[in-house]
Amino acid sequence: MNISIDNLPNDINLLKQIIVDFQRENLHWQEKYQILLEELNLCRRKRFGRSAEPLSPQGEVFNEHEFRSL
Repeated sequence: MNISIDNLPNDINLLKQIIVDFQRENLHWQEKYQILLEELNLCRRKRFGRSAEPLSPQGEVFNEHEFRSL
């Protein structure tokens, strides 16, 4: 709905209904936004989380050598 100050109705009940409609639409978009944020965070965890870059067994060899020299 395209509403400007110039084309607002004078009927109070109609104005109240417009407010209710906007609140309902706002709630819908807030929920959609939250879902998208959760999906984004999940994708980031999958891409950049601990399991995204598994360590090679070769790294353990270097650690063993350090412990042997102590």
